[in-house]
Amino acid sequence: MTKVSSLLHQVSTLLLAPICPHTCEHVWRNLLRRRGSALTAGWPAAPPPDVALRAAAQYLDALEHTARAPALRPWGVLTVPIGE
Repeated sequence: MTKVSSLLHQVSTLLLAPICPHTCEHVWRNLLRRRGSALTAGWPAAPPPDVALRAAAQYLDALEHTARAPALRPWGVLTVPIGE
């Protein structure tokens, strides 16, 4: 198992432990070969938020809204009469 997939399995197991504890205990001890219990291991720690990434995401959201705004205006929609 690679380091990334091992971390993914550990985090997934810890997050699912309150919902399906028996299955997560099996995965924790037998598949991941971790000691102790998944229920007492605690929640995984997240890194601090990336400010530059958040700013880039907000910029892209604004750009998408600006690009779609003309198409969403009712007076910009082309209507063609049918059957006249």
